[in-house]
Amino acid sequence: MTLLSSLRSRMFLASAVLAVVCIGIAIFIVNGQVTREAERTIEREIIVTSAQVEQLRNQRAQTFTLMARLIADLPKLKAAMSTDDPPTVKDIASGYQTQLDAHFMLVTNKSGQVLYEAGGSPRIGIIASHQPAAREALDGHDAVSLLPQPHGILQIVSVPVVLDRPQREILGTLSTGFLLDDALAAQLKKITGSDVAFGMDGQILASTLPREAYPALAERLRSTGISRVVIDGEEYEALPRPLTPAAEVDGAVSGPVVMILRSRTAQLQSLGAIHAGLLLTAVFAVIVATALSFAIARTIARPLATITGVMREVSATGDLTRKIALRHGSRWDDDDARVLA
Repeated sequence: MTLLSSLRSRMFLASAVLAVVCIGIAIFIVNGQVTREAERTIEREIIVTSAQVEQLRNQRAQTFTLMARLIADLPKLKAAMSTDDPPTVKDIASGYQTQLDAHFMLVTNKSGQVLYEAGGSPRIGIIASHQPAAREALDGHDAVSLLPQPHGILQIVSVPVVLDRPQREILGTLSTGFLLDDALAAQLKKITGSDVAFGMDGQILASTLPREAYPALAERLRSTGISRVVIDGEEYEALPRPLTPAAEVDGAVSGPVVMILRSRTAQLQSLGAIHAGLLLTAVFAVIVATALSFAIARTIARPLATITGVMREVSATGDLTRKIALRHGSRWDDDDARVLA
């Protein structure tokens, strides 16, 4: 209470506290706004990256379809398939697979029986020949299917092999497959700057992140929208996107999925310099505000202290003729204090 008994102390304390509170609130608001803007930037980057990945995947599928279409129109392949002899078809098709550098190739006759199959896991050719895409190809339409593999998702492009003369006849189908694997995920990360994971049937099959992160990522495969996942103590914002139009059912993602991830922890750590600069600014502002508060309080209270001191002497001596002399020539001259004197 002794400290606050002085007018100067009360004025200094009040103005200093007011300054500190105002500066603190301002810094808190700015820091919060910067952090929120950083998080919104992460979300925008994830959405943009998702669109880029989808565009690249569609372009890739179109390119593979075009290459398969060109091979399916070659007379040598049609002549081999017309024999319905697997060894004959193998001699021709194996060379085309090497030229395409395809992970998988499948040739079936018009009944859907396998004439040639290379690449993929065991029995993948039998499975692929019974996919809806293969049946669509037998009906004369180009189609794309996605099959899980131990180290990725096999994207299969199926096209019909058609003999136009003397009459239109579908000889069978040609399917080429390319993996959505760790190598492709690494390429996408290099292009977009985001981590990428491919998953299907509740499992992560390929990713730019280490395999220890697969269980945590698998839990987000069926979610929709952007969610947060913690991997080895680091926070990521994750957005799963279906690789097929019908993969999102009843608000949950099913089927083959590509997941886009951005590190929230790394993004916020980059704001460290900004937060440090704001903190230093706040400290400097508090020091200046405190010094200014002290100067103002002293300027206002000093003339009053002079008047009070003289009045005490007058009261003690009874000398009513004594003048109260205030200090002149200061930039802080107070007209009210001079009139009071």
